[in-house]
Amino acid sequence: MNVHIRMFLPAIFLVASLVTTPAYSQTCGPQGCPQGNPAVEDRPQQQPVVVQSFYGNPPDSRQPGQQPRQETKPARQNPPIPGKNTADTSPIPVQSTGVQQKVSPKKAPLVEFTDASAPHPADEFVANQRILPEVASQVHLSSSDINRVVCPVEIKDVVFSKEKGITVKLAGNNAFVKFLVMKKDGRDFYSSTPSEIFIVCGEQIYNIIAVPKRVPSQTIRLSPGKADTIRRNASLFGELPLEKKIVTIIKSIYRDDLPDSFTTRRVNKTYETFQDLNLVLHRIFTVDGEGLRIKEFIARLSDNSIFPAVYLKEKDFLSKDLAQKPVAVSIETMNLKKGEMSRIFVVERTEGEQL
Repeated sequence: MNVHIRMFLPAIFLVASLVTTPAYSQTCGPQGCPQGNPAVEDRPQQQPVVVQSFYGNPPDSRQPGQQPRQETKPARQNPPIPGKNTADTSPIPVQSTGVQQKVSPKKAPLVEFTDASAPHPADEFVANQRILPEVASQVHLSSSDINRVVCPVEIKDVVFSKEKGITVKLAGNNAFVKFLVMKKDGRDFYSSTPSEIFIVCGEQIYNIIAVPKRVPSQTIRLSPGKADTIRRNASLFGELPLEKKIVTIIKSIYRDDLPDSFTTRRVNKTYETFQDLNLVLHRIFTVDGEGLRIKEFIARLSDNSIFPAVYLKEKDFLSKDLAQKPVAVSIETMNLKKGEMSRIFVVERTEGEQL
């Protein structure tokens, strides 16, 4: 691998070639309306009900001017017709047993499954997820394949609930997680129930909330705490000069040979900075303790470009839209042709830290 280096201090360039209808109303007199249908007859005004008390008076006594009471006669009932069943409309008394029946709620199953043939979005793929200790972290794992959890040191123990339909197998500093697959009527049904997993890695405990998804196999990396990360980065790059430190970091990113102390974040953001170039910010790498951040861009020649090829220059990527405090630029392929791809690495300072 040929490395061409250009340094600009303070204007530093480092080139490492890598890669409803309203109602109508009318009021008429008692004789009705002059035309049309007669008006609705007025009802006589209802006399107010007078409540009288018979307290202190015999039941047959009447007050002056009071009409005698009329006894209410029972309603006449027709005799039953022979040969015809008469339905009994009297209510049936309910016998109380003295015991109240309790209706228990329907319990939800511990593990839910989805049909393997159900459609699932393809953009849920997340690989190489990193989590920190003592913080509950939700991660997406494959519900059909075996998932891998990697610890910097040997894993001492794993605690999980077997009722959630998962199995975990340990092998050194690796833990392999597999979700239960249920077969019914010749079809596969995959688990869709999240499960909590506690992993004892060295002196740290990691809390993982595993959410099964229809994605490929996932790799989860257990990152140490911030202080430990800084110490490890210092041991790797602390004694190197600035130029060699930057070249070493870019090479490790280019080869995907990343130390566990690096913090990686996927972005996949498109920039329209250049007219003839499709530029996507793919990943961001942070080297804690060293004050460096590396942005990896993917560049392709635009389909609307009238040029068969463009020549990429390092100074074109010093724009404030791409980096706030750039200190170095590395381009994989400088003469970019149609159909080809070039990886561009922009190294910048992180806020609040000094090189």
